[in-house]
Amino acid sequence: MKIKNTIYKGIEAIAIESEKCQAIFLPQQGAKLCSLKNLQDEREFVYQGKSKQYCMAKYGMGYLEGECAGVDEMFPNIDEFFYDNEPWKGVCFPDHGEVWALPWKIEYQPDKIIFSSYGIKLPYQLIKQVSWEDNNTLNMSYTVKNLSSFKMDYIWAAHMMLAGEKGAFFSFPDGLSKAYTTMSDSGTIGRYGDTFFYPFIKKTDGTVYDISTYRGEDADDYQKFYFADALPEDIGWGTINYPDGYKLTVEFPTDRVPYLGAIQAEGGNLDLRCMFLEPCTGAFDRPDLAKMHSMNSVLNPYEEHKWYLKIRLEK
Repeated sequence: MKIKNTIYKGIEAIAIESEKCQAIFLPQQGAKLCSLKNLQDEREFVYQGKSKQYCMAKYGMGYLEGECAGVDEMFPNIDEFFYDNEPWKGVCFPDHGEVWALPWKIEYQPDKIIFSSYGIKLPYQLIKQVSWEDNNTLNMSYTVKNLSSFKMDYIWAAHMMLAGEKGAFFSFPDGLSKAYTTMSDSGTIGRYGDTFFYPFIKKTDGTVYDISTYRGEDADDYQKFYFADALPEDIGWGTINYPDGYKLTVEFPTDRVPYLGAIQAEGGNLDLRCMFLEPCTGAFDRPDLAKMHSMNSVLNPYEEHKWYLKIRLEK
């Protein structure tokens, strides 16, 4: 594995390379994964922002005010919300969580990089270790530590904005069918909190919409959903299958990361064109709402949780 300092859109970055692939991280912006390429053909698998210069974010900003691209860590929440338990009851947490806009500490080791960050409004430490498991598999291993004597509700989610192409389609484990709608510009999959059966939705005009397949420039819409049930296997996964034969697969342990969301961003109100995979420890984008649906995560006093996220490229 090669590790080297580089520049990405005008800001400092760290590249790690296997013999076949390259991943670039931004330590000043939440240790974000901003690029993932196959070095043989320079194929980019991470959605790239529209500007030539990186749009730096600051703590507390809305996510759309920043670069709005790449693979971010969302912790301890996704949507802005007010914490509902003592001793932090009433504390407001910003859009997309705390850590995505923070500078992270870096530790270099021969076979990996260790990024770490501390909470601002909650007492926690989040650690991410990055390495190549093999030439095609990027491994990101996580540890979160509760540094307090109180229980701590949280959501961690990987906000994975990935390349979308017309005809690309999602694959998920068998048995995942019932899904919750959290966003639908057109209303095709309903309103917030509605349920539908993935992947085929009968529209009001009688036609059938397949939400698994990316329509590209033929559509102008934005659909986000979570699968309603916990993942049925020990290792959760989601795959984007591209028309030219490439596959990008994300894997994670379901004991700590039991839920999975996805987005088809085909323009819409946010004017984004990409595909999202969103493994998460809780659904509905807020710890309080996740708790209402018994889909939340809790750190006991001084407890730590560990999990991983693997991204594998195949053709």
